[in-house]
Amino acid sequence: MKRIGLMLAAGAMVLCGVLFPAPVMADGDVCSDPNISDELKDAAGCNTTKKADEVINSVLNVVLSFVGIIAVCVMIYGGFLYMTSNGDSGKAQKAKNVILYGLVGMVVALLAYAIIVFVSKGIGG
Repeated sequence: MKRIGLMLAAGAMVLCGVLFPAPVMADGDVCSDPNISDELKDAAGCNTTKKADEVINSVLNVVLSFVGIIAVCVMIYGGFLYMTSNGDSGKAQKAKNVILYGLVGMVVALLAYAIIVFVSKGIGG
């Protein structure tokens, strides 16, 4: 139980690092120089504010990526169950169902991502 708690805490810390990275402070001369393009200023960390749609897209990308990773792990687990079924038809059928559920989960995650991209492009222009 402790191990699961530690894994969840580590995963939460990784997600927080992905969703809310620490801003890199650039040199004051770079941020105030009018000759430098906005893209370079963004890359240097001058503009740390984000629009709401950018934050929502970032969160959705992380969540859907996490769902896809879980679906792959479920399919790997199903393959392990299938390999260790030793010819028992009940265990083999359970393993096949686990693999099928993992595949369905991955398809649902991909379709959710496609729908989100389609709707955001339609709304955003």
